[in-house]
Amino acid sequence: MKSRKTTILSLLVLSGCLAVGLFSGRMILGRSLGQEEKEALAPTRKIGYFTFLNEDRSVALVVDVELARMRKAEKYLPLGIRLANKDIYTLKLDRQSLLLVDSADKTYSMPGYKQVEAAYDKYSLDAKYYARKLFTEGDILTGFASFLKLPCSFFPHPFKDSVMHDILIDSIDMPQRSFIEDLVYFPNPGSDVAGQKLRLRLQGPELEEPCEVAFVVD
Repeated sequence: MKSRKTTILSLLVLSGCLAVGLFSGRMILGRSLGQEEKEALAPTRKIGYFTFLNEDRSVALVVDVELARMRKAEKYLPLGIRLANKDIYTLKLDRQSLLLVDSADKTYSMPGYKQVEAAYDKYSLDAKYYARKLFTEGDILTGFASFLKLPCSFFPHPFKDSVMHDILIDSIDMPQRSFIEDLVYFPNPGSDVAGQKLRLRLQGPELEEPCEVAFVVD
């Protein structure tokens, strides 16, 4: 009888150890996955459900992917952007300044707006969406709204209730403490865009190195 009780007690202790070990393993795995996600996006910070930010002492670049999540199957991928010049005397911005980079390091340039307008049937819907909401999350967490806002329109649209300009403005000289907001388009990297880590790259001779925002279109 004593031997049987000892065996039962040993089994209970062993079960408890296994349960603790399994729980600890899940906790470690959870921390590991969270850490991996942070490292995958570094140096980008997620500042909202759909909003990603990377900044240094010179510039800050914000990407909003809420609209992109609704357009994953489309030919073009719309991205809301905000770019702030914090410390460069004059930052020159044009269509070659921004590139989309996929997980295989392939780069995509912005197409011409007439090309998008002709081949993308949600162009007007996107403008209406843009008029309703953009960067409401990021406004709380950044101080760029106090900067001088400059007109910018890489993809103009005549929708009258939109905050987008109806004429092309795709070359801007940005002085210190100024920013732009816009909705820009890039070719969709492919049908597997969902969950793929993408990057929006800002490049130019005024920058010591390109500024990149990593993001995921879930």
